[in-house]
Amino acid sequence: LWTTVHAGSALGILNRLINLGADREDLKDPRTVGGLIYQRLLGVLCRSCRITLREAVKTGEIEAELAEKLVEITGQDDEALKCRGKGCSSCFMGLAGRTVVAETIRPDARLLELYMSDSRIKAESYWLTPWDDGGLGGAPVLHHAMVKVGAGIVDINEVQEEVDLVENYERELGHLIPRLRKEIVELRRIMAAPA
Repeated sequence: LWTTVHAGSALGILNRLINLGADREDLKDPRTVGGLIYQRLLGVLCRSCRITLREAVKTGEIEAELAEKLVEITGQDDEALKCRGKGCSSCFMGLAGRTVVAETIRPDARLLELYMSDSRIKAESYWLTPWDDGGLGGAPVLHHAMVKVGAGIVDINEVQEEVDLVENYERELGHLIPRLRKEIVELRRIMAAPA
């Protein structure tokens, strides 16, 4: 059992294992590779002092162009989207803890075969293809981060610094935008439910 392998993505773990000396043939077997998880920790916005995206644009903490792009991609308005506040007695500099954003893969034989036969782009495409279309229905860490931005949990500035750029989401993962919007609505519903 490998508990920690430093890599830049869930699929990148396979490359890292090869670099560490794992046999490529063994890595083609889904019984050997039962799951791959890549994660990052991001700050949770303080609910007492977080500000709206509209306020963040007015104070210059967010560029207007980025705010417009965020509204367009998430389907949320600039009052619903939140950004880090200055801090208050309930938090530390606008943050009230940490949350994980991750990508998880439960590889099957096809994914591993594609990856190990140097078809990494095809392997990633297969992973990202929805179940209904014959893929694994995966989503990268940036997608998970954007869901949490849309739900008002994390700050877009930290996502751009620690995970990836919004423009890359739009360019590379634009096909996931309908799914993103549904997941934001669902997460907001869960957060609003009584405990």
